[in-house]
Amino acid sequence: MQISVGDQLATLTDSNGTFQFDGLPAGQTGITARKPGFFTEQELGATHFEQPNVTISANAAPVTLKLIPGGVIFGHVANADGEAIEDVPVRLHYLHLIDGRKRWDQGRATQTDEQGAFRISNLQPGSYYLTAGPRRQDFIFGGGRHSTPARGYPEVFYPAGT
Repeated sequence: MQISVGDQLATLTDSNGTFQFDGLPAGQTGITARKPGFFTEQELGATHFEQPNVTISANAAPVTLKLIPGGVIFGHVANADGEAIEDVPVRLHYLHLIDGRKRWDQGRATQTDEQGAFRISNLQPGSYYLTAGPRRQDFIFGGGRHSTPARGYPEVFYPAGT
């Protein structure tokens, strides 16, 4: 984990999560923590969040910084016979509020591998839906009134995971 004090100094934690800065001038300063796959309370929109400020002095108390691990959704896409399907688009949809109304929007996407497996990581806590299969607008080839439907699997929706 990387720990930063002010705009100038940074260090990494040891295997126990402990860190130390030496030779800092006395006074108040902000402190932040970062690690791939983790979120700060501020990034998660916590309403009670306060930017950590520390007092630097000869006998300062230890500081504890909190990071929240990101979530992971993973799975397997198979046909009706249970055979894995490769290169299937899998899209994540998330719920949010716009002007007081709930709305599902598309988030990140991935494709299944040769075993039909997929994984979407670094997710904030919440409810998600997944769709697997081509998008509706991708399902028609050609142009105009003489378009013909594409061959393949239709889009399928999966229930929420929290």
